Amino acid sequence: MSATANGNKPLGGLKFSRGQLCVPYSVFLVLFVIFPLLLIAYYAFTAKTGEFTFGNFKWFFSDATNIKNIFDSMLMGFITTAACLLLGYPVAYVLSRIKSDRRTVLLLLFIMPMWINFVLRAMAMKDLLTVLGIYGKHNYLSVIIGMVYDYFPFMILPLYTTLIKMDK
Repeated sequence: MSATANGNKPLGGLKFSRGQLCVPYSVFLVLFVIFPLLLIAYYAFTAKTGEFTFGNFKWFFSDATNIKNIFDSMLMGFITTAACLLLGYPVAYVLSRIKSDRRTVLLLLFIMPMWINFVLRAMAMKDLLTVLGIYGKHNYLSVIIGMVYDYFPFMILPLYTTLIKMDK
């Protein structure tokens, strides 16, 4: 295929510029990112009657249960991140030092769980923790184990791609 005078390549007789190719992404961004964020902001700053208020924030931050939930969530997020890092760094380091023949297969074994539906993986982990007797008795531990399981590949891949580029 030859390029046209303005640098556009014909695609099945149609000519697209780079600006036109960003239209689907822009529509997706507006519909599924910007619009929901604006909706959240609208509900955060309005009362049930529709008038502007900071009352929602005052209520949220004055309720002890909400504050406890925020700190519990932050603590679990910190523990999950630390556990993923402590487990993921050695795995990524070993993967980056293995010969390239085996490395691809081993890396694929860590990446494949990301191809499975997130909810399906969470339900499978819940069933496994139930069989082991952890789920129901130790709720915080169950949540942390499930989150580490779900986010572990997302820790390994960036660490691996950084370590593979470093001088040995």
